[in-house]
Amino acid sequence: MKRFLLLLSLLAFLTACAPITRTEQAGTDLKIPLAAESPVGQTFVADYDGLMGVELTIRANETSTVQYSLMPVQEAEERLVFGEIILQPNSVPVRVYLPMDKRFLSAQTAYSLVLSTDSPTPLTLRAAPGNTYLHGSAYQNGAPLPDAQLAFRLVYDPLLMGWGVLKEMVGYVGLLFVGLFLFVVPGWALLAALWRGWEALDGMEKLAASAGLSVALYPVMLLWAYVVHLPLGVWFASPAGVGAVYLLWKRFKSPPPPTHQRTNHPLTQPTTFLSLLILFILLLARLWAIRGLEIPLWGDSYQHAMITQLVVENGGLFQSWAPYEPYTTLTVHFGFYAGTATWIWLTGMDVNRAVLVVGQLFNGVAVLALYPLGKRLANGNPWGGLGALVVGGVLLLPAYYVNWGRYSQLTGQVILPVALWLAWKTLEADAFDWKKVLISGLALAGMTLSYYRMPFFFAGFVVILLLGWGLPSWRFQLRAWGAMILRLGGVGLIGVGLFLPWADGLLGGNLGDFVVAGVVKTQQAEVVLRDFETWRTVPLYYPKWALGLSGLAFLLALVRKKWLVVLLPVWLGLLPLYILGQLVNMPGANMIQNFTVQIALYLPIAFLIGELLAWGTAWSNARWKGVGAWGATLLVLFLLGSALKSQLNIVNQPLSAIVTVPDLRAMAWIQTHTPPDARFLVEGFRIYGGTSAVGADAGWWIPLLTGRKNTMPPQYPMFTEQSVPPDYSKQVVELVKVLEETSPTDPPWQAALCAAGVTHAYFGQQQGQAGVGVPQLFSPEELEGLGVFERVYFEDRVRIYAFDRAGCAP
Repeated sequence: MKRFLLLLSLLAFLTACAPITRTEQAGTDLKIPLAAESPVGQTFVADYDGLMGVELTIRANETSTVQYSLMPVQEAEERLVFGEIILQPNSVPVRVYLPMDKRFLSAQTAYSLVLSTDSPTPLTLRAAPGNTYLHGSAYQNGAPLPDAQLAFRLVYDPLLMGWGVLKEMVGYVGLLFVGLFLFVVPGWALLAALWRGWEALDGMEKLAASAGLSVALYPVMLLWAYVVHLPLGVWFASPAGVGAVYLLWKRFKSPPPPTHQRTNHPLTQPTTFLSLLILFILLLARLWAIRGLEIPLWGDSYQHAMITQLVVENGGLFQSWAPYEPYTTLTVHFGFYAGTATWIWLTGMDVNRAVLVVGQLFNGVAVLALYPLGKRLANGNPWGGLGALVVGGVLLLPAYYVNWGRYSQLTGQVILPVALWLAWKTLEADAFDWKKVLISGLALAGMTLSYYRMPFFFAGFVVILLLGWGLPSWRFQLRAWGAMILRLGGVGLIGVGLFLPWADGLLGGNLGDFVVAGVVKTQQAEVVLRDFETWRTVPLYYPKWALGLSGLAFLLALVRKKWLVVLLPVWLGLLPLYILGQLVNMPGANMIQNFTVQIALYLPIAFLIGELLAWGTAWSNARWKGVGAWGATLLVLFLLGSALKSQLNIVNQPLSAIVTVPDLRAMAWIQTHTPPDARFLVEGFRIYGGTSAVGADAGWWIPLLTGRKNTMPPQYPMFTEQSVPPDYSKQVVELVKVLEETSPTDPPWQAALCAAGVTHAYFGQQQGQAGVGVPQLFSPEELEGLGVFERVYFEDRVRIYAFDRAGCAP
């Protein structure tokens, strides 16, 4: 037996030391000839440290010698590796390994591999279409082949790769400590100082409530700093510092607990320790998922990054979008920007990276925030909170939000469960407690400032809370109902009072006009009902096991007469009914979308399964002591383990990435090779029935990344803000319409560019097709055939053109 274990250990050690190979581009639909005096290359980005070789798929018709060189893309003259291999003739393509005689700290580094041969008969390299790999391109004779990518795999030294991953993990832990300081400490200090019964809560309740309240605090502070004209900066993180000092003072001031109570430390509670462990793993998985990304994903991220940058540059809220766009109001919610700007002021991190990091931290905190309400719904059983946390953490949503850049809704959903729990605790208190009312109102205000749709979610839960908990508890006790109304009214008044300074500007902007339009103008039934078609996609986001367990939990709660749990599906079900209110001009009904509700369904699903887990654990423990707890532990660990790989790989760059590594190199070129007043024609397409437009590749990001202008602003200001000139957004949409409906050879096409002040055109790595089924607005071939565009940059799949305005009317 000992020898067997020793052999297993030795095999594990040898396996661990074997090179690690990762496929980067597997397709082999195309063929590229490698002939004498016609070298072929491929640019790529190494994901990890320890690059030690590259594998290609090659067919040789006769014995051939192939020379290969590896160079960093940024310094193409510096040759890092030169090697030579001899290939034997083969009737089919074979995988060929090109070893490196050096090991590199290669993580996130761009390289260029160049192959040459003196063979009289061309070799055949297998390749695939250009859209199969994001961060490079095939080359021939030193020129990009933008429609091709070589089939290649990268080989890594396991020790260097492992050491690099370990360093990354240490960095992630550092980010978690910063997040703990900014997004937990302020709320913890406030609750420890004001919340009666704080010490009786378990550690996870404290952690979750503190995180939700901290995230709510920053937008409220940002708003009131704007009201009193207080410029902001690094000191905006002072609540965290003051809170830390207060908590340390309170900790050392308090006498140590008696010896017999020290076993009740939170970490000695099995569910608390398990919850912390799972939360830590989920947070690391969230941060790992964005490794290698420098720019956040999809369209919403562009406006998030720009607004955050403007908050940082203006030292708070602003009204002018200069120098990036000609808009003169800000009416959108800003909770996410408040938290991200604070992170930047404290750490100095680049805005684009900060949006990614804070977004993923909030993505993890969003599932932590489920714990207190999950536990309360399970009548105080901590397995209810743990179950909600785990289910929320392993489902596709909210983790997939990173691909959409849907950070505003995410921020609202970080606060929502905590705000509901705080309000519930306030309602069930023995007596009116103004401190609890104040804190609950603060959470409500911060939640509303973070996402304007959240009050509808909040109100829906209050309805089922009064029906499923209040009515069975108080029945027809008028005094109890009066006290409840007084407390709930106090929470609402505090929330409205803290939000009120923002309401004036909100109602005076385009967003306010949109709300008013929903009251005075009846929507057509077919338009409203079309929005409900999104519910057909529910199975894409929520697996059958989760829906099945939720249904089982519902049925068991019905049998056990747990009315509030029974009403959980009704909670979010009320919102689609409210959307139908557009047919009768119900106020705010046009503010809600079925998709917004659908992607928040993880909330009731997590609570239902958490309650089921709590009931099952208690039932099993009552019959077989300890069996329920052990079974529940194994179950949540199984759920975590089975979902961990998908969580680590949740980012779908081919679908969601708009800006790639080659685009970033092009942005650096724009900064040094174009005049400050340059204006770029960029790819885009119309949306919302042709009433608005969005970008379709990295050209969309040019203003934020280079300081130059383009023809496509972010979506938020186009939809909600006022501009100078007043019809600027209409001009943007009209330009896209003209370019879509006319040919580049038609006079209106070029006339539209002249009128828009275009001096350059940008064609990005995503080729104007970042999205599903998006047509190109223009192609390089069309531009180059006009005679008025000169190609001034061509690397990988990115091309930049200068537009000759000599033909434009003065």
